[in-house]
Amino acid sequence: MPSGSHGGGGGGGHFGGGGFGGSHFGGGSEGSHFGGSYYHGPRRPGRAPIVFHYFYWGGTRYVIENDDRAKIRSKIFSAVAVFFIMLCCLFVIFASISNVNKIKKDYLYYQDMIAYAEEHPDYMITGKIQTKYYNEDAGKWYLTYYFYTAEDVRVDGYTFSIYSDAEISHFHSGDDIQLAVDSIPLTTETDSINYDYKNTTLWDDGEYTNAVSGIAIPVVVEIALLGVMVFLIISVVKDYKKLVKKVDENGNAEIKYKYICTYCGGKLTEDDKSCPHCGSSTIETIVEKNK
Repeated sequence: MPSGSHGGGGGGGHFGGGGFGGSHFGGGSEGSHFGGSYYHGPRRPGRAPIVFHYFYWGGTRYVIENDDRAKIRSKIFSAVAVFFIMLCCLFVIFASISNVNKIKKDYLYYQDMIAYAEEHPDYMITGKIQTKYYNEDAGKWYLTYYFYTAEDVRVDGYTFSIYSDAEISHFHSGDDIQLAVDSIPLTTETDSINYDYKNTTLWDDGEYTNAVSGIAIPVVVEIALLGVMVFLIISVVKDYKKLVKKVDENGNAEIKYKYICTYCGGKLTEDDKSCPHCGSSTIETIVEKNK
């Protein structure tokens, strides 16, 4: 809101945030960026690989090599991770679209205010330029200004970030600035807009161009991730079919099992959870198939 009660943004901006010269697109201070960190815990040491796992199919126990199942699990996990990243990208896309629509709505609102003031000269007043700021996020300049109500109460306002380096050089602190307002008599709730906003387009607004460009990158990433997701799904299906085929082949064999300790080589039974000889829990299953 340049002044008064409409909208609710920070200096030069269409969106909520700090005061004049403050943040844009949400809270925080000017120039701040959101980020974070993540932690990868250490791997558990001393665990020997389990060479074989059991795979159940049709109520019969078969033995399937761990590499086949691990490959499928890895791809499923990757697909789930890609899915959540896609959701994040969708959130960014919808948020950017919402920002674009908000700026369009503000643009039409203030253009209507100016048009009404042109038809009703009482709604055109003169304010004073206070200072000028550069909006780094938008890549444009904006002005802050003030005017006084009928009770001689000062009301502060600002323009949007619409001025280039060359354009802002024509403005100086203390100069008059023509404003269109939405109410007479003037109160602290009176909304206003600089009259030269009439001659701008949406593409002159640095926040608008920034919001539009913010849609492009997430869309490209979303399309790329969709391709990765399709590839992973197809790959999982193929690997699963191979796995089922291997189960069917092993199902015709008479299978015997031996259990040995990979640490000391001692023989174990199927019920042993650890080696009775050395206490190690690193157990390897050896499969013998007799046709």
